Amino acid sequence: MKTTESIPVFLSADNNYAPYMVTLMISIMENTESKINFYIIDAGLSNLTKQIIKNIQKKYNFSLEFIDAEKYRHYFPMPASPSGHITRASSDRFLIPYMKPELDRAIVLDVDMIAMGDIKTLWDTDLEGKLLGAVPVYCFMDINSIYEAVREVGLNPSHYYLNMGTVVLDCKQWREKNMCEQISKIKINFDTQKYHNWDELLLNLTLEVNNYKIIDPKFNMAVSHISYYQQGKPYAHMKVIEEHFKLTKEYKLNDFIFIHFAMPHVKPWRNRMYYYSPIGRWIEIPGFKEFWYYMQKTPFFESEKISFQDMQVGGLYDLGYTNSKEQSLAYANRLRKYEKYKLLTKLTMGLVPKFKKLRNKYAV
Repeated sequence: MKTTESIPVFLSADNNYAPYMVTLMISIMENTESKINFYIIDAGLSNLTKQIIKNIQKKYNFSLEFIDAEKYRHYFPMPASPSGHITRASSDRFLIPYMKPELDRAIVLDVDMIAMGDIKTLWDTDLEGKLLGAVPVYCFMDINSIYEAVREVGLNPSHYYLNMGTVVLDCKQWREKNMCEQISKIKINFDTQKYHNWDELLLNLTLEVNNYKIIDPKFNMAVSHISYYQQGKPYAHMKVIEEHFKLTKEYKLNDFIFIHFAMPHVKPWRNRMYYYSPIGRWIEIPGFKEFWYYMQKTPFFESEKISFQDMQVGGLYDLGYTNSKEQSLAYANRLRKYEKYKLLTKLTMGLVPKFKKLRNKYAV
């Protein structure tokens, strides 16, 4: 029995990211009793993809609306950029309060995530009068990398750089304060190729110093953050990090509400393992099995499984082999590794103790 309250959730994807967006949507629906209204900002979805999503809607009984951002882009004047390498699509999230003017509040999510808990706990977060709630970038690999923008862009060093992967947005305040105009007035004098998330950087510049509600990391747990706890916090500068961010809580897998596969090398549809330098070895990407558990419930599963396999045993034309014999040997070697680890059979069927019973219950 679902609750009567509706939670508006905004997502954005093109055809390439549609399978992962749908995986996120299903993971949200299977972890909540609340009524969800999905608003999908169309960044290049085909009619076929939209129909697939509509078919999923019938099964999971959520509300669905596709939004053409072009109709609202006049609300955000593009800031001047000396490099010229910024796109309109990057700023579409700034337009959400105008896309649905009847909404006072909304949740905005990146689509390279999965839900592990009830999204209503995020919705119930008290913003304490702030414009938005977000999680700072808890990037434990190197604390200096968090604030690279401090040196090059001029962010205040005491500002906790927020990540836009999970945002609870006060739409009413956004409109009243005309935030689009405020953000557009910030001069972009940084390398937009290096800081490709230029919209996120501009928002941080607008909201410094910490003029936003800092919410629990469990709502946007990056892979490196999860590995930090799973691997026994193996950092010489652990105390520096924890004291800086005032971290006091220990996290376990079932504490997370969202896992965020934020970096290219930790996308579970591309890789199973990643090199974790603090311990000097390869480890499985946290959330890998959980991602594939939900992916197998989507109509994209078979094609994504083949694509994943291709990335494990293929891609040899880019490795610089000069003759077909070398290439064939390299391919055979990679294929043997693939067979040894049985990547698809072991790792894409949701073989996680927590999810075994659920798999039978919700099997497509």
